[in-house]
Order: sequence, then C-alpha cells, then structure tokens
Amino acid sequence: MSLTKEFIEAQKLDETQVAAINTEHDTEIADVKKEYDGKANTDAEAIIDGAMASVIKKTGIQRDQGEKVAEYLSRAPDLYVTGQVASEKKKLEDAEKVLQDKIKTSKPDELLTGQFNDLKSKFDGLQAKEAEFDRIVEAGFETKYTETVQKNEALTRNMAFSRVRPTFPETANTFEVNAKWDEFKANILKDYDLVFDEENPEPLCSSKDNIHKQFKLADLVEKDEKLTALRQGRKLTGTGAKTDTVMTDLKGIPFKVPENATPEQRTSAVREYITKELKIDHLDGRYAPLFTKWNTHVMQGTAPETT
Repeated sequence: MSLTKEFIEAQKLDETQVAAINTEHDTEIADVKKEYDGKANTDAEAIIDGAMASVIKKTGIQRDQGEKVAEYLSRAPDLYVTGQVASEKKKLEDAEKVLQDKIKTSKPDELLTGQFNDLKSKFDGLQAKEAEFDRIVEAGFETKYTETVQKNEALTRNMAFSRVRPTFPETANTFEVNAKWDEFKANILKDYDLVFDEENPEPLCSSKDNIHKQFKLADLVEKDEKLTALRQGRKLTGTGAKTDTVMTDLKGIPFKVPENATPEQRTSAVREYITKELKIDHLDGRYAPLFTKWNTHVMQGTAPETT
C-alpha cells in the first residue's frame, strides 16, 4: 500500500525516502499475508481431516490413495447406505428362507396352531350363523312367528271368554245375545289386558291405565247390565203362560233346575253348573263326561248324595 500525496507533503519526504518506506511496507504486508494464508490452510486441512476421520470411523470405508477429499466424502456415504440396505435385505431374505424351511420340514408352533384353529372355529361359526340367517329370511320364519303369536293370543282370548260366557235362556234372541256378547268383549279388550295367573287358571283383567287394578273376568261379566238383562230372559205373558220360571231342587243334584224343565232348559242348567260353578271350559277334556253324568241325573230327577 503506497503513501498518499498528502502524507508525503505533510512529512516533507523526498522520492528516495518515499520509495524506501513503500518497499518496507509492502514487504511487511506480504509476510503477514503469507503467515495468515498458511494458518488458514492448516486450519482448513485439520477440519477436513477430522471430517474424513469421522466418516471412516462411521462407515469403515477407507480413502483411496490419491483420492481427493471431495470425491471421498461424496463416495463414502453412498457406499455405506447401499451396503446397509443390502445387508438388511440379506438378513430379511435369510429369515424368510428359514421360516419357509421350518413350515415345510417341521411342525408349526403350537401357539400359532392353537390361534389358527380358534380363528377357524370362529369363522366356521360365523358362516353357520350366516347360513341360518339366510334360511330364516328366505323361509319367512319371522312372518310365521308373528302369525303364530297372533293366533296364540287370539286362542287365549277366546278360551278366556268362553270360560266366563254366561248361559242365556232359550227365549233370548240369538242375534241379540251374540251382538251384546261381542260388544262386551270389545269393551274389555279396549280397557284391559287379559292375564292368567299360573296358580289360578281363572282369567283376570288388568287395567291398561293402571296394571295394579285387576279384576276377575267373571266378575265383570256379572256386573255388565246388558248381559244381566239378557240372562234374565223375557217374561212370558198371555193364556197359559207363566210369568216367572220356578227353579227347584232335585235330590243329590248340587244345582237348581227349572220346574218341568224342557230339554233345552235342562241342558242349559247342566252347562251353566259346569262352566260357572266348576269353572270347567267346554273345551276341557273333563267337560263331556261331567255333562253326560249330570244331564242323566237331572233327567232321572235324583242322584246319589255322594256323587
């Protein structure tokens, strides 16, 4: 770096002095620069040598003779990664081969066998259920079941009402009797659910508004005014007609029968005794023998006291 014109004039230097100072100055700068460049180069080489040493230690790949540092640092990582992948691939292939050989030449692991059999059993069970479901759907069992339930409920209702259906006199109009009876049943089913106690086969009525309100179906029949009126029958009037039916006791017979009863009145009295007093439905197997027995006794006008 040369001295400035201002500095030369201020110091009143001649040309010889200026040349001598510039030469000395340039020499010092060159020495400093040389020293600095050498140290920087040494530091850089130390850093590069440290990096290479780390790469060599990590990968195990040595630098070739005369190989440039940049080329080595580019080559070594690629070789290392490639080698690692190849090594892992080889391990995997070896393990797979061992497994295949074990499957072919030896018995499977008992645990795996048990798990497989368990899964197979569950799968078979699912298939069976699927097949059964398809069979049910195709056969319409759900519809048939619903129909069966409905029929059973209808049969239960009919049996319940048949047990308590009163005996109406022969003079009652059949159509009127059937209409009033059907009306009574409809009203009962509208307000009550029919219930059967396991210990008492007599049908009960449970209020739909309050399940704790229960009544005997037979009691509701007795309290129905329309049915009561029909049961009393018509009083006959006119020449030779009796205004009331006179009921009489027969020896050994536990129920009253009309005096001078007609066949219809006799059978009606017997039927009412069996269904009302004995609570035996006409569909019950005991009904027919009892009806024959008591009908015969009534016809004879007497029966043994022990009967």
